[in-house]
Amino acid sequence: MLISFLFMVAMNTYNHDEEQYVFAALLATHLSLYKDFVYLQTPYYPLLLSQVFKLSHGYYYLLSHIVTWTLSVAAAALVFVISRRLSRDVMIAFLLTVLFIMSPIMLFSFSTARNDIMPCFFMLLSLWFTYKALTRNPPQVLCLSLSGLFAVAAMGTKVTYLFVPVAIFIYLLFMCKQAPWSKHLKTVVLPFLLGGLVGGIPLFYYALTSWDAFFFDNYLYHMTASVSYHLQIGDGHKLRSSVVLHQMIRYLLHDFPFMVTLSASALIVLGSFKVLRQLGGEFLKNHGVLFIILLAVSIPFCLLPRPTYIQ
Repeated sequence: MLISFLFMVAMNTYNHDEEQYVFAALLATHLSLYKDFVYLQTPYYPLLLSQVFKLSHGYYYLLSHIVTWTLSVAAAALVFVISRRLSRDVMIAFLLTVLFIMSPIMLFSFSTARNDIMPCFFMLLSLWFTYKALTRNPPQVLCLSLSGLFAVAAMGTKVTYLFVPVAIFIYLLFMCKQAPWSKHLKTVVLPFLLGGLVGGIPLFYYALTSWDAFFFDNYLYHMTASVSYHLQIGDGHKLRSSVVLHQMIRYLLHDFPFMVTLSASALIVLGSFKVLRQLGGEFLKNHGVLFIILLAVSIPFCLLPRPTYIQ
């Protein structure tokens, strides 16, 4: 039912921003990002989507939404698997997955051919590999390397996901040390960093070959053009931190579907006491602190876009 619901959402809407992303992927099949045309995001979404386009001879917009649907289902599955491992409870994991799917912010990401759900999927994949690596003794080097790769891939798809490699690095460096520093750095931190370097190869490539365009498209444009536009049309107040914070809260609270309220109520009734116990026990033993750090580090990045939009 949930997979069918996600398919309906993915095939049901059009957003004018999709033109930038779909056409960038189409152009990337035979042209170079940044050097040959403007793309105002980090490069991984059009690079990966262009490989899908090369396998077809049309229906690019439909294919883009099928990719969105596939990533949405995979992200929901990862939320369930991670929640199941952390909570040790299938019902809690299922309810958290329903909350994830029914969130109005995620519904937007599920419904558009943009670079919204792909970095979320990469983030969850990185968290899963981190968790899997640290629950082994000794930690699995390959899983830590894959965690670093996908953490940087999330940032390489959408730059505001920079908080993912930062948060995981902080946790790996300071919060899960179980061996002398030299061994810890060699077996835990270094594999994550090496995986991140591999995951960042496309970023390094474009930064080296098309630095001016790469810097303008990913930083300077967003720091100047957007601000200038809103000042010129009289919306400068939307750039203030207080307004940005208010808008964030409004997005979180506005138009929540009935199922979210229902699921949240069920979660409270069925699992609240167990979750509270686990916060002091199983949750912390299962590296739950990593997710607390991730949430804390993500908050400043949520406030970076001025003005704030739901994506």
